[in-house]
Amino acid sequence: MTYTASRDPLLIAAVKKAPGTSKGQAPGGREAEVVGRARVVLPCAQGRLYLASESGLRYSEARKRHPDLPPKDTCFESFVKSTTGTFGCGTSARR
Repeated sequence: MTYTASRDPLLIAAVKKAPGTSKGQAPGGREAEVVGRARVVLPCAQGRLYLASESGLRYSEARKRHPDLPPKDTCFESFVKSTTGTFGCGTSARR
């Protein structure tokens, strides 16, 4: 798995213009601009934060051999949870 976290305003501006980007929820229920299943832009106290993950062929092959490995969505949700704490994005979920 490859994980990305960025506050770069130019990257975030480009990501927000990507086809299919819409308002929605990140894993865990936080308000976000959703670019895909594993790509979100979150509002944070210090500005916006882009989070993304990619699973490679090795992860897919490992999942076939070890079905007890967590699914990609679970990995991304864990990444979002830990990263938002690190970058001070708060813990409140949208209700």
